[in-house]
Amino acid sequence: MQFRNLFTTILLGISGIGRRHDWEGAVVSLDLRTNHINDGVTASAYGHWRKYPNPDGANVDGTHVKLQYSAEPVINSHAIDITDKSGDLPTLAQVGSAWGSCSTGY
Repeated sequence: MQFRNLFTTILLGISGIGRRHDWEGAVVSLDLRTNHINDGVTASAYGHWRKYPNPDGANVDGTHVKLQYSAEPVINSHAIDITDKSGDLPTLAQVGSAWGSCSTGY
């Protein structure tokens, strides 16, 4: 999943500071035979990555890990975190099927 930090985009347009393309993402390691998480989840958080080893229980819905985007506009910080809250299932990008367009930049 990727989430764009809208605050920095607006800030960039108004003041000329910030970052135009500020994306967050998550990587879920799956066992392709069972479609279960086999090594955990790694989620980006404003310039670094957080690892959540083998989430289960309230953090997983079937084969889906529950993640949320959080932002603190005053301090211009944002992250993807694991959560126990339910929500929408966004369109996911698979590296194997998206590599051609990713490598060309559009």
